[in-house]
Amino acid sequence: MKSLPKNLVNKMVKYIKTFTPLCLVDKKRQEAFEADILAKEYIDKNSLYKCKYQKNSEIFYPVKDGLNKIYKNKCAYCETRINRAPTNIEHYRPKSIYYALVYSWSNLLPICDICNTKKSNKFEIEGVDVRNKIRIFTKMQYTTKLFNRIEKPKFIHPEIDNYEHLFRFNTKGEIIVYKNIPDSDRMTYTIKHSDLNENALAQRRAKVLQDFIQIRNELFYLFKL
Repeated sequence: MKSLPKNLVNKMVKYIKTFTPLCLVDKKRQEAFEADILAKEYIDKNSLYKCKYQKNSEIFYPVKDGLNKIYKNKCAYCETRINRAPTNIEHYRPKSIYYALVYSWSNLLPICDICNTKKSNKFEIEGVDVRNKIRIFTKMQYTTKLFNRIEKPKFIHPEIDNYEHLFRFNTKGEIIVYKNIPDSDRMTYTIKHSDLNENALAQRRAKVLQDFIQIRNELFYLFKL
């Protein structure tokens, strides 16, 4: 099988949040935030970061629906489509450790069940630990970028980090990380702890590449005619 040009092989989508769901900054969330700060742990038993409200007979989930729209109905890590697997609201910085960032919009990601199980509460850092330094409710919404500069987490953040130059996909659908460049170790860590080279996932990627190559070759043939 012919290999694809590198700029086609490693292309991934960069996601950007442009608004904060109003429910994450309302009084109920503020009270839960202040209770967590006072207890010095996550004690919200109602998972209020999931945000839901009912209008007439229909239930809406502004945070989950907003994340799914931004990420185009795909898992933030493996990019599996939602119609293939259930999605959860993932805390990039785990809520069991970073209780002050439970309701932070920049800390929330859509993630499939498999990646959620694999990542679990893993969150190693190489810099200075600033967990739960936020004490003011209005200050915690967009802290991830600042915290990342200070803490230097090993996990890649799909909205904040530039990672396209760190890897490529081979024709087997596997992610191959380029070595000895800045952040290559972080990419390797993210792949390992989210199991992004899992066999079934790699096979689906390979199928996409094979279909693309077939279409490309058919078009080349037609144009030659």
